Amino acid sequence: MVINHILNADIVGNKRGEIMNFVRFKGKYVDLSTIDINENIDTYANFFSKAFGKTEEEIRKILTDYKANSFLAILEKNEENLLGLIGFEKQNLLNLRSNITLDLIDVHSDKEKLLQCGKESISLLTDYAYNTLNYKNILAEVPTCSTEELESFSGSYDYIGTRDFSYKTNNNLYDTAFFEMTPNKFNQSDLAHYVGESKILKIKYNLNLKNKMDIIKGDRVDLVIPSKTILYIENNPNWSYILANKTMFELGSSLNDMDDALCMGEAKEVVDLYSMAKSFDYYIVDKNGMPIGYVNRLNIDNNNLKTDIEINIFNKNYRGKGYGRDAYAMYIKELRRIGYVSIGDVVFDFNKSSLNMHDNMELNEYAIRSESYFAYGKYQDMHCYEVPIDYEETDRKTIIK
Repeated sequence: MVINHILNADIVGNKRGEIMNFVRFKGKYVDLSTIDINENIDTYANFFSKAFGKTEEEIRKILTDYKANSFLAILEKNEENLLGLIGFEKQNLLNLRSNITLDLIDVHSDKEKLLQCGKESISLLTDYAYNTLNYKNILAEVPTCSTEELESFSGSYDYIGTRDFSYKTNNNLYDTAFFEMTPNKFNQSDLAHYVGESKILKIKYNLNLKNKMDIIKGDRVDLVIPSKTILYIENNPNWSYILANKTMFELGSSLNDMDDALCMGEAKEVVDLYSMAKSFDYYIVDKNGMPIGYVNRLNIDNNNLKTDIEINIFNKNYRGKGYGRDAYAMYIKELRRIGYVSIGDVVFDFNKSSLNMHDNMELNEYAIRSESYFAYGKYQDMHCYEVPIDYEETDRKTIIK
């Protein structure tokens, strides 16, 4: 979460001892301190509610999330000013990667001084990430409407791409700029390069998940909601038998196959295979009524009309024959119909067949995250794709409610 609001100087005045626990990192311009939320949550909530116009209850929830995600307060050196918050999100210890989030509050008119403090905060936390936590990749996702945060990362991290229309504020959708830092890669970023290309989309979409279709019929495959399979039984009487037996065998085999598991990303904890089988958005079903795969949403962000998606053809006899592409295109169209604007996907460098499918579908590869996923004995790149806002795929389906 990035906050881009102005805090008037007369609101400042909280003493460090009143709202902080202890200083973790000391810099030339700032100190980074832990946040003692349990003792001082009311003080913080009141402080931020004045700045951001949120209720104290909303601020308490935000601060609780910060505590869970290892955030630190940015304190201006030798001053009483709280300049903002910085910390880690989406930490992945298995693959030695994390996101870093910076929220700056403009407490005075000296913008250069604020940016100086922002850059030093980033430097302090990044050094800690590499030298103490041994992370290999740090990623920052910054909305293009957040000027101070953009300029703070400029020149510190390497700009790698932009995801279109993926951050909502004031009834507009803004782009999100992606920056990364790795021990073996560093380039100075040109702020004009990405700010000049950023776009704003007036929100004209309403997310209506209740309007999701039960069955989507295509030329070669259908998409069927697991919980609504009774609608499919009328034309496919063997469905219930297949779902309970053949599908469970194929799905379980795929989840336990090393190559398949690596392609799906971080290992999924399968406590109950049957419960998991009911949790997907859609099964991909061939014209004989055989479930051959599934499509599903990941990293769902309904507030920003954004989601990532995954596809798995778990029946290997159907791979490389275009069934996945057909299902993917149908699923994209359905997600757009119910209101998602930013639809993304991540493919790992070793998964050449999936990379080819994404390129052949002319999806936009907006960023490559370097060496951030360990597989086959080395750290692999992550290719980040998005569906263009004006994306059109050949319409080969009719929809049944």
